[in-house]
Amino acid sequence: MKPFHNLIKGASFVASTCHRGSGGTTKRLAMVSELQKYMRVDSLGKCLRSNNKEIPILLKQGKTALESLQLKRQAISHYLFYFAFENTFERGYVTEKVFD
Repeated sequence: MKPFHNLIKGASFVASTCHRGSGGTTKRLAMVSELQKYMRVDSLGKCLRSNNKEIPILLKQGKTALESLQLKRQAISHYLFYFAFENTFERGYVTEKVFD
């Protein structure tokens, strides 16, 4: 764990499903866009890609799913917060984001 004073005082957000028209996807991107008006939220995934010039944190794709997950953890570990919004509403669904 990084010391508090070394963390980026803001949040990271990662989303790879960007298609418009899907209720949850559209709402989560709108939520992140609105939050970006009030605080630093760096979008590191394919959707709503931020152009972070201060401290460039890049989310790289690994050769395997496990490597990609490790790279994601490494990238978001620079931030004080991580925003995880789902793109769907399904009864009984448990997101993988809790376990990432």
